[in-house]
Amino acid sequence: MLKKSRRIHSKEFAIIPKGVLKTTPYFDVRISKGSTLKVACVVKTKLFKTAVARNKARRRMYQIAEECLEKNPGFYIFYPKQTIGNVTFKVLKQTLDSLLY
Repeated sequence: MLKKSRRIHSKEFAIIPKGVLKTTPYFDVRISKGSTLKVACVVKTKLFKTAVARNKARRRMYQIAEECLEKNPGFYIFYPKQTIGNVTFKVLKQTLDSLLY
Protein backbone atom coordinates (compact mmCIF):
# COMPACT_ATOMS: atom_id res chain seq x y z
CA MET A 1 0.00 0.00 0.00
CA LEU A 2 1.16 3.49 -0.82
CA LYS A 3 2.29 5.68 2.09
CA LYS A 4 -0.08 8.44 3.13
CA SER A 5 2.63 11.02 2.50
CA ARG A 6 2.58 10.04 -1.19
CA ARG A 7 -1.17 10.32 -1.62
CA ILE A 8 -2.96 13.40 -2.91
CA HIS A 9 -5.43 14.77 -0.38
CA SER A 10 -8.76 16.31 -1.36
CA LYS A 11 -7.49 19.82 -0.52
CA GLU A 12 -4.62 19.42 -2.98
CA PHE A 13 -6.82 18.62 -5.99
CA ALA A 14 -7.50 22.32 -6.59
CA ILE A 15 -3.81 23.29 -6.82
CA ILE A 16 -2.63 20.46 -9.06
CA PRO A 17 -2.18 21.47 -12.72
CA LYS A 18 -4.49 19.77 -15.23
CA GLY A 19 -1.82 17.69 -16.94
CA VAL A 20 -2.28 15.08 -19.66
CA LEU A 21 -5.04 12.46 -19.65
CA LYS A 22 -4.02 9.02 -20.92
CA THR A 23 -6.51 6.20 -21.33
CA THR A 24 -6.27 2.43 -21.27
CA PRO A 25 -8.99 -0.24 -21.37
CA TYR A 26 -8.72 -0.63 -17.57
CA PHE A 27 -8.14 2.87 -16.22
CA ASP A 28 -7.54 6.51 -17.12
CA VAL A 29 -4.65 8.42 -15.61
CA ARG A 30 -4.08 12.17 -15.42
CA ILE A 31 -0.36 12.95 -15.28
CA SER A 32 1.02 16.32 -14.15
CA LYS A 33 4.63 17.34 -13.61
CA GLY A 34 5.94 17.75 -10.09
CA SER A 35 9.06 17.38 -8.01
CA THR A 36 7.71 14.62 -5.75
CA LEU A 37 5.58 11.55 -6.34
CA LYS A 38 1.93 12.01 -5.36
CA VAL A 39 -0.85 9.59 -6.32
CA ALA A 40 -4.64 9.55 -6.01
CA CYS A 41 -7.28 7.06 -7.08
CA VAL A 42 -10.85 8.20 -7.70
CA VAL A 43 -13.44 5.40 -7.84
CA LYS A 44 -17.01 6.38 -8.64
CA THR A 45 -19.93 4.79 -6.83
CA LYS A 46 -21.63 4.31 -10.21
CA LEU A 47 -18.91 1.85 -11.28
CA PHE A 48 -18.85 -0.32 -8.18
CA LYS A 49 -21.91 -0.39 -5.96
CA THR A 50 -20.27 -1.96 -2.91
CA ALA A 51 -17.52 -0.38 -0.85
CA VAL A 52 -15.61 -3.66 -0.95
CA ALA A 53 -15.29 -3.51 -4.75
CA ARG A 54 -14.35 0.20 -4.71
CA ASN A 55 -11.69 -0.35 -2.06
CA LYS A 56 -10.28 -3.36 -3.92
CA ALA A 57 -9.90 -1.31 -7.11
CA ARG A 58 -8.31 1.53 -5.13
CA ARG A 59 -5.85 -0.79 -3.36
CA ARG A 60 -4.82 -2.42 -6.64
CA MET A 61 -4.12 0.94 -8.25
CA TYR A 62 -2.11 2.15 -5.25
CA GLN A 63 -0.02 -1.03 -5.27
CA ILE A 64 0.70 -0.76 -8.99
CA ALA A 65 1.57 2.94 -8.60
CA GLU A 66 3.97 2.16 -5.78
CA GLU A 67 5.83 -0.42 -7.85
CA CYS A 68 5.86 1.35 -11.23
CA LEU A 69 6.19 5.03 -10.38
CA GLU A 70 9.07 5.04 -7.88
CA LYS A 71 11.47 6.73 -10.30
CA ASN A 72 8.91 9.01 -11.98
CA PRO A 73 8.06 12.04 -9.82
CA GLY A 74 4.86 13.91 -10.53
CA PHE A 75 1.16 13.91 -9.77
CA TYR A 76 -0.85 10.87 -10.91
CA ILE A 77 -4.63 10.64 -10.59
CA PHE A 78 -6.07 7.24 -11.51
CA TYR A 79 -9.68 6.71 -12.59
CA PRO A 80 -10.39 2.94 -12.71
CA LYS A 81 -12.96 1.58 -15.15
CA GLN A 82 -15.45 -1.26 -14.73
CA THR A 83 -13.09 -3.71 -16.47
CA ILE A 84 -10.43 -3.44 -13.76
CA GLY A 85 -12.16 -6.15 -11.72
CA ASN A 86 -11.74 -8.76 -14.48
CA VAL A 87 -7.98 -8.55 -15.08
CA THR A 88 -4.97 -9.79 -13.20
CA PHE A 89 -2.50 -7.65 -11.32
CA LYS A 90 0.23 -8.55 -13.80
CA VAL A 91 -1.78 -7.24 -16.77
CA LEU A 92 -2.50 -3.97 -14.98
CA LYS A 93 1.18 -3.51 -14.17
CA GLN A 94 2.18 -4.17 -17.80
CA THR A 95 -0.46 -1.70 -18.99
CA LEU A 96 0.87 1.07 -16.75
CA ASP A 97 4.47 0.31 -17.74
CA SER A 98 3.63 0.49 -21.45
CA LEU A 99 1.71 3.72 -20.89
CA LEU A 100 4.68 5.44 -19.23
CA TYR A 101 7.59 4.17 -21.32
